[in-house]
Amino acid sequence: MRGSALRMNSHLHVVSMKEKHKIFLNYAEALRAIRFDLEQYGPQPVLLRQLAQLLFSDDMMFAQDKQGSGLWIKLSQRKKMCLVPYGQLPEYLCTFLEDRQPPLEQLAKICGCVFQEPSYPGIQFPGKVQGIFVETGLEDFKCRQCGQCCRFLEYRRELTHEDYLLWQGLQRSDILERVRVIREKGQIVAYRIWIDPVTHRNTDCCPWLSRDSEHNRYICRIYDVRPEICHQYPGSRKHARMTGCRAFGS
Repeated sequence: MRGSALRMNSHLHVVSMKEKHKIFLNYAEALRAIRFDLEQYGPQPVLLRQLAQLLFSDDMMFAQDKQGSGLWIKLSQRKKMCLVPYGQLPEYLCTFLEDRQPPLEQLAKICGCVFQEPSYPGIQFPGKVQGIFVETGLEDFKCRQCGQCCRFLEYRRELTHEDYLLWQGLQRSDILERVRVIREKGQIVAYRIWIDPVTHRNTDCCPWLSRDSEHNRYICRIYDVRPEICHQYPGSRKHARMTGCRAFGS
């Protein structure tokens, strides 16, 4: 997946300060972003253990399985401990979190743990919406044009209606012919990119990506009108790290 948990679940309430780049999440958006993060990368054992520590109170217990396959969890004195495999822990912990609805201060600590960046409660203006500011760590982001995101991440289902309307307005038939429009009962419900206009099958790679061998880089030939999912990437420093982005490498 190319989209980060923060960007995909925030309605893009982005706040750029002098030193830090932050994104604002209301309570519901924070819960969605946490679930999205825990589900999209596969098991994150260290993070899941840290999250269990933050979620469980004094009357709850957990312990790592000796084989390292999951956590033994006991939620009350009346229940026996049960083994929850790491593969099932994201759903287990997210459901627990959503049911408990912790205070905003605790949810901010959980966001800091999950997204691995400073997170704190705050109010978004206008509207005076209470929520959480999460630093993205992207203030020093500089794309190295390695092509990692374009070549290896899944983005084919992420085209927005706004992207499609933009290309229509610009009369970019060359782009539009590579988009599959999915309709149900005559209404557009989704889009798929990139489609070979001759075979009508998915292309193996983004057709707009060109290799610049002389400078050892990749170039996007529709950069100024690229899809929003591409424009947003990586969304957060953690997402960059988890998806192989080289922008922060030495």
